[in-house]
Amino acid sequence: MRHPLALTIDFEELRNTWAGPYLPKKYHDPVCRDILKWLITKLKSTNNHATFFVLGDVIKDYRNEIGDLSKLGHEIGCHAYSHTALYRLTPEKFRDEIEKFKKEISEINESIEIRGFRAPTFSIQKDMNWVFKILKEQGFKYDSSIFPIRNPVYGIPGARSLPYRMDAIDFLKEDTGSEFFEFPLSTLSVLGFRIPVGGGIYFRAFPEFLNNFLIRKSLDKGPVSIYLHPWELLEDFPKDVLPLRLRLTMGLNINKSRNRLQKLLEKFQFLTMFDILNSNF
Repeated sequence: MRHPLALTIDFEELRNTWAGPYLPKKYHDPVCRDILKWLITKLKSTNNHATFFVLGDVIKDYRNEIGDLSKLGHEIGCHAYSHTALYRLTPEKFRDEIEKFKKEISEINESIEIRGFRAPTFSIQKDMNWVFKILKEQGFKYDSSIFPIRNPVYGIPGARSLPYRMDAIDFLKEDTGSEFFEFPLSTLSVLGFRIPVGGGIYFRAFPEFLNNFLIRKSLDKGPVSIYLHPWELLEDFPKDVLPLRLRLTMGLNINKSRNRLQKLLEKFQFLTMFDILNSNF
């Protein structure tokens, strides 16, 4: 059985990333508008839909685009407000960010329903069940922040790799009666190692044939999600101004991203995360 595939876009500006302090002045203004137009056109021409996890900081610059995305059947999710790692926030500050985000989205269109959340840099740690308690209080239906890999910056090794109904006490456990879901970042176990499937730096670092293989093999096991950032599709990404560490991560193969994404849109059928969860669980 071939399972469904979700395309997710972590909708933030380059200024919101680790590259922010090194950027020329022009990159502190909105630089992703043309990228969004390109992406909307490609999604429409290939009859695909995506989930856009929008960062609150960019709402004011992209009000029209966010409204258009919703009207076209794409899902609008929340990527917090300030792009601060959640383990650096208190529960009160996190709640304030969520409420501010929802208020600004409702000012665009009150009918936009925010169901899904993704933490900046997947910044969920094992002792942070309070995050999910607040999301449920705020009316969210699912989270997509858990990356079941080992990484110096993020990840929870050993976490579940397929969507599940989340237990209220231990968010890493399944409760088949729960109404709140986790849609983790996709990985595939190969020879005992968890390999990330089609997202961010992994999407750019792995050769195309390997990305396609990982996606197809993962789809045999369950629903799959891949993720990208709009700035990864920049044609004038300012790689040369960044320190070596960021050139080797954020700038790696970035000139290939548009072509690779276009091929995936032509090869696979993508749905929103909520549509997948709503129709499969």
